[in-house]
Amino acid sequence: STNLCQQQNVGEVRIVGAEAGLRSTVGTSLELGGNATFLHLRNERNPGVRLTGIPQAKLTLFGIWRPAESLDVTAFGEQFSGRWASNTVKVGGFAVLNVKLTWRPVRNVSTEVGVTNLLDKNYQLDFGFPNPGRSLFANASYRF
Repeated sequence: STNLCQQQNVGEVRIVGAEAGLRSTVGTSLELGGNATFLHLRNERNPGVRLTGIPQAKLTLFGIWRPAESLDVTAFGEQFSGRWASNTVKVGGFAVLNVKLTWRPVRNVSTEVGVTNLLDKNYQLDFGFPNPGRSLFANASYRF
């Protein structure tokens, strides 16, 4: 037999949470920061039906090193708690680390190269739908 699942609007939900963040410069070339978010989820109308797709905790940490005025090296990490994918299936928590190098050769022009999911973590936001592994990217932009 096959388990079937149907998503429905449940009517009335209460989400209560707290978020705190810190950001600070260390010396003249380093900036560190992060924030933490915690949520309490409750289905007011039908407590037996779980709220899906929302992690109850998230931690974000970042560091930006500026070895020169036109150059930034950024590391950005995120840790998510597990989340319910359906009323009976919960996907596990995960952490990802991203790194990028930004160069601004002239005013209003920037180029970036980087890696997302640097540690090649196998994770999913929804059951059966894995997210991409390690990915490389390059961008160029002009602001006007």
